[in-house]
Amino acid sequence: MFCDIIIPHAGKKAYTYKCNERVHVGDIVNIPFGKGTARGVVISKSVAKEVDFNIKEVESIAFPEFSLHGPRLDLFNFMVKHYAAFESEAILLFFPPGVLKRSKNECRAKKIEIPPTLTGKKLEIFSYLRTRYPRWIKKSTLTKEFGSNVSNIISELKTEGLITCRDVLKTAKPKPFIYHPEGIKHKEVSMLTEGQQKIYNDVLRDIKNHNFRNFLLFGVTGSGKTAIYYKLFEYVLENNKSGIFLVPEIALTVQSLTYFLNRYKERVFVYHSGLSNTEKNWIAKKCASSDSVVVIGTRSSLFLPISNLSLLVVDEEHDFSYKEEERMPMYDAREIAEFIGRRLNIPVLMGSGTPDVISFYKASIKNDHGIHIITERFKDYANPEIEIVDMKKERPGKALSLHLIDEIKRSLDKKKGIILFINRRGYTPFVQCMDCGKTIYCPMCSVPLVLHKREKVLKCHICGHTEPIPDACPYCGSHNLFFGGYGTERIEEEVKRFFPYATISILDRDTVQKKGMKEKIYRDFINKKIDILIGTQMISVGFDFPHVETVGIINADTGLMFPDYRAEERVAQTLFQVAGRLRKKGKVIVQTRDPEHPIFVYLKNHDYRAFLLYELDNRKRYQYPPFLYLIRIIARSKNAKVAREQIIKINEEIKNTHKDVIILGPAPPPYEKIRGEYRWQLVLKVKENDLDEITESLKSLREESDIRNMKITVNVNPYSML
Repeated sequence: MFCDIIIPHAGKKAYTYKCNERVHVGDIVNIPFGKGTARGVVISKSVAKEVDFNIKEVESIAFPEFSLHGPRLDLFNFMVKHYAAFESEAILLFFPPGVLKRSKNECRAKKIEIPPTLTGKKLEIFSYLRTRYPRWIKKSTLTKEFGSNVSNIISELKTEGLITCRDVLKTAKPKPFIYHPEGIKHKEVSMLTEGQQKIYNDVLRDIKNHNFRNFLLFGVTGSGKTAIYYKLFEYVLENNKSGIFLVPEIALTVQSLTYFLNRYKERVFVYHSGLSNTEKNWIAKKCASSDSVVVIGTRSSLFLPISNLSLLVVDEEHDFSYKEEERMPMYDAREIAEFIGRRLNIPVLMGSGTPDVISFYKASIKNDHGIHIITERFKDYANPEIEIVDMKKERPGKALSLHLIDEIKRSLDKKKGIILFINRRGYTPFVQCMDCGKTIYCPMCSVPLVLHKREKVLKCHICGHTEPIPDACPYCGSHNLFFGGYGTERIEEEVKRFFPYATISILDRDTVQKKGMKEKIYRDFINKKIDILIGTQMISVGFDFPHVETVGIINADTGLMFPDYRAEERVAQTLFQVAGRLRKKGKVIVQTRDPEHPIFVYLKNHDYRAFLLYELDNRKRYQYPPFLYLIRIIARSKNAKVAREQIIKINEEIKNTHKDVIILGPAPPPYEKIRGEYRWQLVLKVKENDLDEITESLKSLREESDIRNMKITVNVNPYSML
């Protein structure tokens, strides 16, 4: 028999090997490759195959506990098809870091006498191992001692029952998760309210009956969504089942994790990108060998080999981090969760106070999903008063309105907390010459460099390029430079001017680079060591600040004018989430130059559902998701002409073969150059019934367009069009 094997990092094509009936599709196998050995995954098998070269044989099956069998294999095939991905791109998602690396195994002689028939190299190797019994000897050590053809001899010795070999996976138990910082009281889940109990019973019924349903839990901040999740996971663990609890970011769940980790220390694992490879390997092995675990983690947790899965929860389901936008396959974790739920016949619960427009449509309009809406907040929560300030009527060039300054002073006098939100890092978002009119751009990306005053540099927020702050314009030499706009650093500077006695801190990606800094800032703010917290989107989700009385949203218009069909949705989600940080009434001061925009009307009325209906009306009118699928195809190359020619070629192919597809482009995207690569794009609007056929064609076109220094990516329903 023959099998096709994907070897990671050895190109996108599959390699053909001979194999026996014990090897199945989805198995991880050790194989001879080049001058050594490698590890790959079997993606197909056949009885006969026409080849004109000498075919090598599969040596052994490795790590059977991680094999892609059953539902995991189905998910792999779905991702390859649905996202127009190569098998080699999708395969790495399904295994912990050490499993598919170049083969590492070790051998040991069995405790038996040397057979008199053993001669030559076989005798030398067996004797070598026998004298070192019971030690395990690395195969690489044997290769150094006895030459590169040692693999065949080891296979023969194993077949003859003289030695035994095992694959090696380095593991390390993760360090305890710091989930209870000093001074932060953890939340305990007590009795559910009547409304919560009704939702709990509905989901529990499907867990017990092994029934798939996709629920949307639409609950405002402080309505008790987390309590429902944890009661469900309690049932899961008490009944020896498993579950996955997806969160956008581990650090944002610092309070929520405490209760659960305290109670189920040995059966709840926290899985995220901050773990080392050996720690990820340890958790994966635990998941594969246990019948009852709960994994709390980011989107990659979906690919762990978890047995007996009975519940999937996606918290803050609207969050952009659930959508892969950097590399193929560009999957949506919510779609993956739904596929797993459907395949295993288990419920999937997606919760948010500001749900994604598509999720709301499927649940509330199309009735594909179940929906539960919680409009009541906890008894000690109350909706804040929201005031809209028209910045056209304020002093020109000032970031803080007089009204916001008055509210900050009032809260400081009462020893109450203040949050100021601005969705810009750094000091100013651009530097422009007032004589020649040019803006200083990143040499690697088509974006302005951001001034970071503390670091004394201009920085690109896409590729990380930095350069010194110039004294003069690099284009004309003028010293007449304008530092335009506001970021977190400049807001801090302005606030200090008004309130020099206040303790101020910034929470953004720059200030939390050091491990544990995010938790420290959070702890200091909640313990009132910080009076005013200035932050970006980081403060909009997950954190709970009981003592905060005033929230100021600066430049609330930022993002509304982006050339992106999701622009208004993203702004609305952020504004509603920031406003939700207030627990006990208080005020949210929203500063805008467009106070009549519908978003601010819905925000003032605390009516996110009305915004969703408004947005759906716009999407339907202009034919955007959820009414059609959007597929974004990008050609990237260091040579702009090559990228343009490739996207034109793909455009012609699609026009000739798919007449019903609406094509926008080809054209450069808003960010034409990213990390030194020029980009050209096509955007397709596709009916749901045509999606599979289109993605299959796009995968073929990607294969045909595979030339040196050229990349083609396909993004189904992209989160960002920039």
